[in-house]
Amino acid sequence: MIGAEILLRKNSILEMLLTHLDQFILSCYMNKIKVAPVVVLFHPNKVVLANIMSYINQVEKIYVIDNSETTNQYVTDKIKEIEKVEYILNISNVGIGKAFNVGAERAIREGFEFLLTMDQDSKASKEMIKRMLFEASGISNVGIITPIHGNKFNTQECHIGPYTEKFDVMSSGNLVNLQILSKVGEFNEQYFIDFVDIEYYLRLHIAHYKIIQVNSALLFHSEGNIQQQRFLFWKVYPYHHSPIRYYYKARNRLYLRAKYKSKFPEYFKKKEKKVFRNTVIKMLFLEKKRALKIRYLFKGYIDYKNGILGKFGSKSN
Repeated sequence: MIGAEILLRKNSILEMLLTHLDQFILSCYMNKIKVAPVVVLFHPNKVVLANIMSYINQVEKIYVIDNSETTNQYVTDKIKEIEKVEYILNISNVGIGKAFNVGAERAIREGFEFLLTMDQDSKASKEMIKRMLFEASGISNVGIITPIHGNKFNTQECHIGPYTEKFDVMSSGNLVNLQILSKVGEFNEQYFIDFVDIEYYLRLHIAHYKIIQVNSALLFHSEGNIQQQRFLFWKVYPYHHSPIRYYYKARNRLYLRAKYKSKFPEYFKKKEKKVFRNTVIKMLFLEKKRALKIRYLFKGYIDYKNGILGKFGSKSN
């Protein structure tokens, strides 16, 4: 009886050692995977400096793409002083899709395997990237690895288990597999901003690639101008987007539905329709400049009917 207990204890210790050894070997392997973030700026303040520093030691290089029409000289000078940063100024806003593609093209050319897409208002937790790579390493056909997106209101979902397979996610904090991106195609620059990420995810699903959310990796994300407000008996979180964003949301979702609804009817019937409806309802009841935002919604619809894509006002077809 005592001998059996000793043997069981030895086996337990051996299993623990083997587990730690496997984790050590895998950690060494993770350190060899080359990851480069692309950070898209649009009139940033100095908070972006701390955000970049939160993941500077997790990567080899960072591409900072500045879409600002006018730059904050103090912020840009400080960014340029960061050793691993390559700063690229566009002078005008070329859109999120174009900025991501610039980063992806440079990352592929320089031998990186993953592109980390980051908003200027996102901050990484310690070892976020390593955790994402570690948990997704044994899963096949992964096009995107994403973290849990935390926010100041703690409204993020709770998930059980090391990872969750998702249909769509926020774009900030995503590890984009660049080999797969080369197969399915770059981000759609004609959408300019809204639904650029969703359109890419749908192409991934068509090609049978997965989106994996790692539940132990956390990204702290300050989502635009979102606020907590009361509506009757509920706490709600209107986005307070600028009027022009409602133009892109209205126009691009119609293009998206026209192209992909037949392939993903349940997604468009349930989630996409619900999210857009709720966004508009919150805008109508809780946001300012409602009349102007409604006008931009209709502008988006009209431009969709006229076959117009690209940046607002460019009249590209």
